Amino acid sequence: MVLAALHLCLAITLGAPRSTPQPPSTTSAARASTTLVVIAPSTSVGAEVDAMEPARVIEAIAAHLGGSDLELRAVPGPPAHASFSAQLAVARELADSLQPRAIVWLDLRAPSHAVIYLLHPADGRLFARRVQIDPDAREASIEAVALIVSASGQALTSGREVLMQEVDPIEQAAAESETPPAEEPVAPPTSTPTPTRPPPAPAPAESPSRPRPSLTPTLSLAYLGESLSSTAPWQSGAQAALHLAIGPRLRLALAYGFLAPATFDEPQPLSIAEHDVSLFVGVGGAPRWWIDLAAYVGGGLGLARWRADAAGRSGVRALAKIVALGLARVRFTRALGLSLELGVGVVVVPNRFDFVLCPPGQETCAIADATIAVSPWLIRPRAFAGLAYTF
Repeated sequence: MVLAALHLCLAITLGAPRSTPQPPSTTSAARASTTLVVIAPSTSVGAEVDAMEPARVIEAIAAHLGGSDLELRAVPGPPAHASFSAQLAVARELADSLQPRAIVWLDLRAPSHAVIYLLHPADGRLFARRVQIDPDAREASIEAVALIVSASGQALTSGREVLMQEVDPIEQAAAESETPPAEEPVAPPTSTPTPTRPPPAPAPAESPSRPRPSLTPTLSLAYLGESLSSTAPWQSGAQAALHLAIGPRLRLALAYGFLAPATFDEPQPLSIAEHDVSLFVGVGGAPRWWIDLAAYVGGGLGLARWRADAAGRSGVRALAKIVALGLARVRFTRALGLSLELGVGVVVVPNRFDFVLCPPGQETCAIADATIAVSPWLIRPRAFAGLAYTF
């Protein structure tokens, strides 16, 4: 009876989760789609909480949200020792006034762990996840919290599943308010005491799994240009690429490029076209919502197709390529994933070869007797410009 009355009182005080919220206005919906609110405690409660450094946690969350559609907004909250019910009440007040995409706060009262709470104002759902606090690995604990918060906020934005456990606010408040019953006094034994069974050892705490880094794919189609040699014209072509952003910094890319034939009239007609496939690894800077910078290095295989029109001969040669380039991607709007992609770099061809012309009437000749028609560069400049779409 007492427990049932307690649940009823808490339900009246806190209010049941809103299962069918009213549709927000256009202005509120716009704010809800872009704002992630983090409640920062106004005071700390001990060395363990200080080790987490709430200001440092907010800074790490902002770094992970860079380049996403979410805007981070930190607001001051109640003291760190405030109860769950007090924290939830503040979160619901902010949900009504700010209409954000999500509201996040940390329960830092336990010395060994922190609990991340995420309130989704659109449907009133509450999520939670526990993270161990290691005083000897402060940065790792902060990074784990920031990664969980940023990944959960982006999952809500894109409609994916949130990697946190959904909890009932009423049950959570009731569990916190309950205290274990006092033990009844036991009379001292008058005879030989019966040996008691030792208490079971506590089960080891389950260490939370580190959230998987987010993967953001981008497809691009661009104009590609490259210079073959000092005597060759600037070759033009096209490039298609698939980019993967893994977390806030790591970048991978797979690209195919085609260069249309470059033609030469002297000393005899000659045309050279190239195809290449390259794999890149790179690192991105600190992106903002409107620009993303990255540097790549990679290698690939190229095929040079040549044709000597006068002699009617043609052939294909394989080329090894080492590529280094810098890339800038500028978004047109915040809502759309479409952006302008610009890049410059160099291509190193270790096994380059010269195109030579033998004396009239000879199909083969010694190098000393041959005339060099085209001598490609070992290091060639490359540039590209096009459009990219980020999913």
